[in-house]
Amino acid sequence: SNTYTPIIEVNDDGSWYATALFEGCLVFDPGVGIDTAWAVSNESNYYITKWSSSGNLIWKVITSQSTSYPINGSLSICEDHYNKVYWSAPYINAALFYIINDSGLTTSQYSLGARGFVIDGVDQQNNIYTYNTISQSLNFNFSGTPQTVTLSGTSDVVIAKYNAGN
Repeated sequence: SNTYTPIIEVNDDGSWYATALFEGCLVFDPGVGIDTAWAVSNESNYYITKWSSSGNLIWKVITSQSTSYPINGSLSICEDHYNKVYWSAPYINAALFYIINDSGLTTSQYSLGARGFVIDGVDQQNNIYTYNTISQSLNFNFSGTPQTVTLSGTSDVVIAKYNAGN
């Protein structure tokens, strides 16, 4: 098995999140009651985990999307003021976007027309701030009518704010 370098986010209470791309079998909780996950054969999946300050696994999410090539760039994770986790990762020619709370995955599989974007933060009203460098047209709308912007350069910087609930 192979695991790519994880992205880590640490909370004020000492609990922390880890996320990365993995291939093969990944062991999350070695010892009694071993907790494992398998990636799709010959491909990679993303994992998202939350750990207690003492290092115990609280929950994990294995994405249903798999990829046949490693695309670990622009992977991001952050927590808002209400303990929801916002996660994004590149996926083929789009971006996956998940919202997770302590009871599990609440929203998933939004996509943008780029190879991932970074969630830079979530404010107190749950507005999401993102950025990335891209060189193509980009659909800024997660659902509904497309709001496509055609970029002019070979490597344009895109900064976006998504209002809570949209």
